[in-house]
Amino acid sequence: MLRYRISFPCHMFLTVVCGVLLVLSALRNQAKAAEPDVRAPVVQAQAKFAKVDLAGAKRLSAGQQGVLVRGGQVVDVVKVTSVKDGYFVCRTTNQTPQVGDEVALELGAAAPPTPAPTAGGSPSNQRPTADVAKQLESLEGKQIELQLKVGPPLRDVLLVRLLRDKSSGEIRSLRIRENGKAENRSLLLTQLKEIRAGGRVVADEETLRELAGIGGSDSNRRGKSALLAEVNSAKQEEERERWLARLEVRGIDPWPELSDDEHDEAVAKHKQFVEEIGAAFPGMALHETKNFLFYTNIPPQQVGPYVVSLDAMHDMMCKMYNIEPGSRVWRGKALVVAFLEQAEFMQFEARFMRTAISPGIYGLCHQKSDGEVVIGCYRGDRAEEFAQMLVHETSHGFIHRYKTPVHFPNWVNEGMADWVGLALVPNCQSVKLAERRAVDIMKQTRSMGGDFLEREHIDSWQYGLASNLADFMIRTNRKAYVQFIEGMKEGMTWEESLQASYGSSPEQLVAAYGQAIGVPDLRP
Repeated sequence: MLRYRISFPCHMFLTVVCGVLLVLSALRNQAKAAEPDVRAPVVQAQAKFAKVDLAGAKRLSAGQQGVLVRGGQVVDVVKVTSVKDGYFVCRTTNQTPQVGDEVALELGAAAPPTPAPTAGGSPSNQRPTADVAKQLESLEGKQIELQLKVGPPLRDVLLVRLLRDKSSGEIRSLRIRENGKAENRSLLLTQLKEIRAGGRVVADEETLRELAGIGGSDSNRRGKSALLAEVNSAKQEEERERWLARLEVRGIDPWPELSDDEHDEAVAKHKQFVEEIGAAFPGMALHETKNFLFYTNIPPQQVGPYVVSLDAMHDMMCKMYNIEPGSRVWRGKALVVAFLEQAEFMQFEARFMRTAISPGIYGLCHQKSDGEVVIGCYRGDRAEEFAQMLVHETSHGFIHRYKTPVHFPNWVNEGMADWVGLALVPNCQSVKLAERRAVDIMKQTRSMGGDFLEREHIDSWQYGLASNLADFMIRTNRKAYVQFIEGMKEGMTWEESLQASYGSSPEQLVAAYGQAIGVPDLRP
């Protein structure tokens, strides 16, 4: 093996070392300069659009480009389409963004100032949409002019309010009232060509497209699904306006829409109440779900099925009544206080709810005028019966909180609660036995009890009749049953709502039900 020995003077060695250090320093500076000014997480994704936490990027503006980062790797190029308070929206080029991805942007120089309007009064297409949104907000309750893409212009229309997307908070449509008309109507931003106020242009077509999150005439467009969501949102808002008008005619107030802070305050109030209960009943434990606070001394390993039944009841009734998933029905959350023994339940009701309980009662739903719901109950040694009763009482609370505080006739309220309880706890025999007993009594007497449909509190045997009648009505026409409930919540009498939903009178209902159970001459 040949060995080479190279003579290397010391001063040359030092020169090389210094050169290497200078190169490394330059590379570090270059790498530092290449780091993005903004690197923020994607918090919501739909199609090729991503909603990104703003991360304090004050100079960010629409049109800036960056990259989508996933797992530390750059996977796509993005373009900012709109900037809002606290977040911005960008569009990817090829990839579908995912929650958890990051968007990296270099801000460079500060964004140019907003151009002044042209001589014709039209704002530049580069005008920040945030400024336009604020101007539109200031015009709520004032007169505006609208140039439509199709149809004649609308002059001197009242801008009732801006309608925003529930998830993103972006403006989707305008709620307006035309001059000389009593009813409001909604117009999507995408239906408008121009908005004017006081003789000047507030937003032109391109600005409206940006404001709606659609972007310009290039590839920065949303998919059909997003536009369909806009249309559905506008339709829902119009239906709500009509619903509120019907309530006003009948003198009915809806439950107020609560803010997240108000919901949180209600939950905190329940938890404070729970502490007071715990001081009187040692050994209680709190189990919290998305919709319920379940406070109990039932052993933890036995609690699971009951909590599942509660959540299943909530989901089932939301689906039945077309309530949007994720909507908060309760005031905060419903509180369920469940004991092992009857004596504890009776003590709780007497001390905390000021209610005297008779021995035959397993549970009670307390419905307050402010919308608060508290259920007290006990299990005893009948697990299946307890699960059904738990769902039964909680469904009372759900209906109390549904849309308006209007109460139902007792036969409707108890019948629906038992029907829901049996649907979710099919192994429970008490409801089935009660229904058989009620049918047997009606076959013997040819009567529903004389005043069943009018009684403030039905007799014990009539609970089976109520649930069996509810089942008959739901099996006959489930959609009509929902309309029946909706009508009463709007202030109709049950007779009016029955006619509006089923096209039936009380006499016709009794006759049809009698035929179904084999009593064709059944009397009310």
